[in-house]
Amino acid sequence: MIAILGPKEKVTNFKLIGIDPFPCEPDEAPRVLEKILNNYQIILYTQEIHSALKPIIERVQKRALPCIALLPTLDEKITEARIKNLIKKATGTDLLAK
Repeated sequence: MIAILGPKEKVTNFKLIGIDPFPCEPDEAPRVLEKILNNYQIILYTQEIHSALKPIIERVQKRALPCIALLPTLDEKITEARIKNLIKKATGTDLLAK
């Protein structure tokens, strides 16, 4: 299961592709993330709430699941290394290994 957190105008449409949206502003984002943390394997979030979630993300990164990742913006370039790391974290296997 996949979830996305962020401002309502940025996350609501993800429901159309099967991703559960959790609209929230920075002040409520930590509470929302803590609430859904054990219910999703992949949790995406937007840049607007990154600072608010940073302490929780640092704590959870040591666990295998969930994979928590920043949703890239249209201006951001996604590197092959970033995609490779996200897939490895989500699946536990380096599927892009050569």
